[in-house]
Amino acid sequence: MAHIIPFRGILYNTKKVKNLSNAVTPPYDVITPKKQDEYYKKSPFNIVRLDLGKEIKDDNLKNNKYTRANDFINEWLGKDVLTRDEVPAFYFHTHTYNLKNNLKKIRSGFISLVKIEDFENGVVLPHEKTFKNVKSDRLDLLRSCQVNLSQVFALYPDKNNNINKLFTANIGKPAQAGRPSTAGKPDIELKDEEGSTHRLWKITDTNTIKKIVKNIEKKPLFIADGHHRYETALNYRNERRKKDKKFTGEEPYNYVMMYLSNMDDTGLTILPTHRLLKDFVPLKMNELEKYFLVKKFPFRNEKQKASQLKILIGQMEKEGLKKHLFGLYLSGEKSFLLLKLKDHNHVLEKMEHGKPKEWAELDVVVLQYILIHTIFKAKEEDIFYLADTETACKKVDQKEAKAVILLNPTKISQVKKIASLGERMPHKSTYFYPKILTGLVINSLKDY
Repeated sequence: MAHIIPFRGILYNTKKVKNLSNAVTPPYDVITPKKQDEYYKKSPFNIVRLDLGKEIKDDNLKNNKYTRANDFINEWLGKDVLTRDEVPAFYFHTHTYNLKNNLKKIRSGFISLVKIEDFENGVVLPHEKTFKNVKSDRLDLLRSCQVNLSQVFALYPDKNNNINKLFTANIGKPAQAGRPSTAGKPDIELKDEEGSTHRLWKITDTNTIKKIVKNIEKKPLFIADGHHRYETALNYRNERRKKDKKFTGEEPYNYVMMYLSNMDDTGLTILPTHRLLKDFVPLKMNELEKYFLVKKFPFRNEKQKASQLKILIGQMEKEGLKKHLFGLYLSGEKSFLLLKLKDHNHVLEKMEHGKPKEWAELDVVVLQYILIHTIFKAKEEDIFYLADTETACKKVDQKEAKAVILLNPTKISQVKKIASLGERMPHKSTYFYPKILTGLVINSLKDY
């Protein structure tokens, strides 16, 4: 089903950029203006100058953040700050990270080019809605630079972990659960700003590559993160295809750089994306109690507050396996609220007709139709999203939001099911953690 190929990646030259940690960043969509400033100061070669450049007062059609990004990449290539590999490769990557409960995990994946497919073909499957303005920004950047700066993060099913085993066999003796041992020294190793360890190996062995291609071609690919990047690549392909009189389907713009990971891998983590509301209609408790059983978790001081929040989240995790539960924290209140949906029929009454049962049973759907639309009547522009629970609650304390709705993470089985049905979840239904670094590998669309 999916068609993948190796490619000649563009990477930072470690002789010119000694500390790669100062050059790479998280994806553009999680970079705040403050972090953007920090990345600019870290290194004159930080990838943020390409992927999320600063706007200047006198910007115009000929000189703007997109044209500057193109100028930077050409300059860095000319000075060998960035170099292009001579031999096409798959780039195998492991990401060792810790969750807040100190649970250590290792997520494995590889970077390759994937042939762009229309969604209706059922080869590359999305699961989330996208924002039009974000796609417009990404398309302008792609037009200017003609490179993939960061990967689309996609998942493939592989219960026996066969593909990762092919990689680990190539780089050294496999360790436990198909993880790489120290026998094969990585081409790149760095620690990111969160203290996570990244290791990357260039896989150029033609027999290994052929086996991996054969394994993947039988599988669908589920977009985990990077829906905007994929749809941008799709729109760019269509744009170029219309202009190209000698179109063959094998031009570089028919492919997009992806990070592919096993959806059955225990190293995969999905965090919840909480909803913060900057404004909404005055809340009526009787309206809330019409739809939910409400339980209070009161506190008098910061120590009690932290304790009650921990108890609330624990109860949500425990009961949320079978029921729809949400946490609610309102500005100025001295308690958290646990909301337990009384009757799922309320959701069916409010939601769009024709949606499958599996879609209606998502927590994010219950949240959208009952809490957001019916009770709070919040507008899209009054909603913003955060994955970190404590930070989200602090935003309410600091009056940056009037309320936060806490929810449990979407399950990977739900992502697979909804995407397979051809449906899309509401915006920001998943937060795959940790994010894939931007700047490890770049792909040029100008030639192979």
